Amino acid sequence: MRPLPDRCGGRAETELGYRWARHAWGQGYATEAARAVLEHGFRNLGLRRVVARIDPANGASLRVARKLGMRFEREVRLAGYTHPDHLYVTDRLHSDLTAAARSAAT
Repeated sequence: MRPLPDRCGGRAETELGYRWARHAWGQGYATEAARAVLEHGFRNLGLRRVVARIDPANGASLRVARKLGMRFEREVRLAGYTHPDHLYVTDRLHSDLTAAARSAAT
């Protein structure tokens, strides 16, 4: 995670991002790692909100965000980009509810 000062519609945000080598795609690593990072950010760092900027053509990353309980908020266009990214968000409360529902299902 890293801070995004004033790059998402005028407000500072903390961004979750990841990149995997092609041979690691589809193995569940992104979901597992991102879930652990979000948990750490909310529980240990006191974060209240985390965003992910996702290219709308990247279906795998969109699925990871949804598995994490993140939800689409809006489109954002960064300087120099030819198309907008989708901004997915989660907050501390939503993350706690998603974790509770996951625990209840097991």
